[in-house]
Amino acid sequence: MEHSVVAGGGDTCRLIACPRPFSVDRIDKKVHAGATIAELLGGIGLDPDRIFARVFIDDRLIPSAEWQSTKPSAGQTLTVRVVPTGGQGGGKDALRIVAMIAVVALAVYTAGTSLPGSLAAFTGLSPAVSQAIVLSSIAIVGQLAITALIPPAPRQLVHHTGDCHAE
Repeated sequence: MEHSVVAGGGDTCRLIACPRPFSVDRIDKKVHAGATIAELLGGIGLDPDRIFARVFIDDRLIPSAEWQSTKPSAGQTLTVRVVPTGGQGGGKDALRIVAMIAVVALAVYTAGTSLPGSLAAFTGLSPAVSQAIVLSSIAIVGQLAITALIPPAPRQLVHHTGDCHAE
C-alpha cells in the first residue's frame, strides 16, 4: 500500500495530543518524521483502531481511514484531540446510573422506616449503628443486583507495541 505524505521540512515533527477527552493533560513533544499517524498514536498509548479522535497535520483534517498510511513530514505539526463518544455499552451505563440512584433512594427511604429500630431492638445495637447496617446492606445488595442484571461493558486494554521515536 502506498503511503500518503504531507509536505514539510527538517527531520522531526511536533506531536501535540490531548489523549483524554475530559482532561486538560496534554502531550507536546518532537518525534521523528516518517512514522504513520497510527504508529505515532500507538507510541503515546492510543489504539488507533479503538479511539475516536480529530487528527490534523498542520491545518488539514486527516480522516481515520488514512491514519495507517499518512505520515507527517518533518517540520509539520500533528495535532490529536480524542473526542468523547457514546460509549460501548449500548446505553447500559445510563441504565446502571439510574438503577444505582434508585438503590440509593431505597436505602435512604428504608433507613427512615421502622426497620433500623426493629433491628436495634432485636440485636441490642444502638439505633445509629442499626441504621448504618440497614443503609449499607441495601446499598451492597442493590449494587450486586445491578451488576448481575446490567453487567458493565468489558474494558479494553491498550497494548504498547512500539516506540514513537520521541526525542
